[in-house]
Amino acid sequence: MSLLLASVQATPPVPRQALSNASANRQSIQKNANTNQKRTAALPSSENAIEAHLRQGQTEKSQDSREQITVIVQQPASGWEKTYVILTGLLAIGGMLGAGTAYRTLKAMESQVNAQNESLRARITIEFADNVFQSVLQNGRALVVARFVNTGGTPAYRVVPETWIEFVPRFGDEVRDFTANAVHHVGNPVAVYPTTPTLFDIPLGRRASYDEISGVRQATTTLAVRIRLTYESLGKPYFVDRAFSSVPDGMRFDPRHNEAN
Repeated sequence: MSLLLASVQATPPVPRQALSNASANRQSIQKNANTNQKRTAALPSSENAIEAHLRQGQTEKSQDSREQITVIVQQPASGWEKTYVILTGLLAIGGMLGAGTAYRTLKAMESQVNAQNESLRARITIEFADNVFQSVLQNGRALVVARFVNTGGTPAYRVVPETWIEFVPRFGDEVRDFTANAVHHVGNPVAVYPTTPTLFDIPLGRRASYDEISGVRQATTTLAVRIRLTYESLGKPYFVDRAFSSVPDGMRFDPRHNEAN
């Protein structure tokens, strides 16, 4: 018992500072351990992220590869498809050629029909029934009787005569044109058939005066007449416009009014 007490008393006391340092060392060790645990816990997440990124890259690469394969690799056209394309092209070309041939055929037929109609359509020429020159000298009768003659193969319908008649001065073979004093008249529509001429009177509306008769006798005055006819034949409109002047042997053509279609 005395020995135990002596050993207890002989043990020196532990300083407080030393206890505090030991405690601090334990806390530091514990903190480092926690930090290492956190780092260790964080490492798997980073590795997971890297692994996920690698997987995504591989997925995108595989998708790109599939897309490239889809675009680049194509199945060759079969013989039937080539034949179909060729036949379609030939049919299109044949259709265009056929349309061109049909158009040319129609134009040729149209030309033939037009030529036939042109040969058959009505054509009216103008003649005169009496010698107006002699009529004026004998009795002063200033009446021109025109004869409409159809030289075509079909009738002329709705023939409308429009006339002018006047005594005008004459200088040799030159005849002055009509003036505002010319007697103008528009007749009723008539039909002119190929085999039957149609007569039409063109009156001055009065007898010739003494001076006019003397002028006709001396060849210084002449009785001039202009005739314009409009008519229809085979559904198309036509016209003829002529002028004449009286001379001893009949009526002379005046080229200043010479139109027709």
